Amino acid sequence: MNMKKSLILPVSTIALIVMATFTFERSGEPTRQYFIVIYTPGSAWNAAISPGEQLHFKTHSRHLQTLRTENKITLGARYADKGMIIITGENEGEIRSTIMSDSAVIDKIFTAEIYPYNVFYYGCLEKLK
Repeated sequence: MNMKKSLILPVSTIALIVMATFTFERSGEPTRQYFIVIYTPGSAWNAAISPGEQLHFKTHSRHLQTLRTENKITLGARYADKGMIIITGENEGEIRSTIMSDSAVIDKIFTAEIYPYNVFYYGCLEKLK
């Protein structure tokens, strides 16, 4: 058996090992990662009624309130016909499961797109009065 060949790892394997190494803090606890979720009206959105009257809108609001209470949502905003949250979690799978379990997303009142959100500058955001 040629030992040199058996010790060579594909670049993709090395990249996964490096990523896994940096996902954990020294304490062994996973670090929190940020994700941005963009909500847009889905195929079941009824343009003839107000947002608050949409099917599942109240349960969607309660779902987001629960995430805020659990300190998972860092920021939420609306712009144009879109909504946006910045949410933290251990990985994209956790966030995807959380967001896609929202009844308003399940029943296509909203679509939800999830993107990794890599913060390179920390600042301060305050609510305007």
